[in-house]
Amino acid sequence: MGINGRSKAFRDVSCKNLTDAGFPDRVKRMQAVAKTSLWMDTSCVGVTGGSAGGQNATAALLHYNDFYKAAVAESGSHDDRMSDYKWAEMFLSWPVGASYETNSNCVNAGKLSGTLLLVTGEVDNVVDPATTMRFASALIEANEDFDLAVVPKVGHFTAGLDWLQQKRAQFFKRRLQV
Repeated sequence: MGINGRSKAFRDVSCKNLTDAGFPDRVKRMQAVAKTSLWMDTSCVGVTGGSAGGQNATAALLHYNDFYKAAVAESGSHDDRMSDYKWAEMFLSWPVGASYETNSNCVNAGKLSGTLLLVTGEVDNVVDPATTMRFASALIEANEDFDLAVVPKVGHFTAGLDWLQQKRAQFFKRRLQV
């Protein structure tokens, strides 16, 4: 949730509330910048992220889809009941309770609006690829359209993978019509 050195008040916003991820502030900031930056088109905004950022990029299309239109989610922790317990407990507390359900992309799959590319590494040992597959299954059950890429012989960190960089760029170009 942002960078180190944030205040308790800042962290309290995200406590048991990962779906927020600062999106209301980000949307306001981009809308304000767009008023003075003629090159900026807020009718076609995309977001990308990996790991918790993949969970958040997806949440943009589930909960803030009036603004965000496309997302690429790499190795997303789409349901923290399947995540590393230490990480999940930091934000969602213990024991596993209602906040885990509320913040699960799997539970909220039927709210998808926009275009989504899910990416997982075949041998991810940080966020089990089954997490992405469970979310894909929830999207299918909700009759939602999405793209899926499983990258063979790749683990959790996909940064620098030329094929994926091209795939991500092509996805946004095609889906956002830029």
